[in-house]
Amino acid sequence: MSPRPIIIGIDDPVHEHLVFHAIEDGPLDGELVLLLHGFPQTKHSYRHQIPVLAAAGHRVVAVDQRGYSPGARPHGVEAYRI
Repeated sequence: MSPRPIIIGIDDPVHEHLVFHAIEDGPLDGELVLLLHGFPQTKHSYRHQIPVLAAAGHRVVAVDQRGYSPGARPHGVEAYRI
């Protein structure tokens, strides 16, 4: 099995609808492992870990976070606070 691209949509009460690009691998009924990158990385940072985790039976999802996905780039610096 190889990673599949997916889209995750979230309705944010402040920034409306955000669309995140992600990849997933592993069995759909496997225990979820969610991989979230830091600055200045992307989901690609996990390219070596994803197949190992999937082979161990986990469902793995790596997401390009806010600011990295084209559909999840709110305007203004204040949109990126914790």
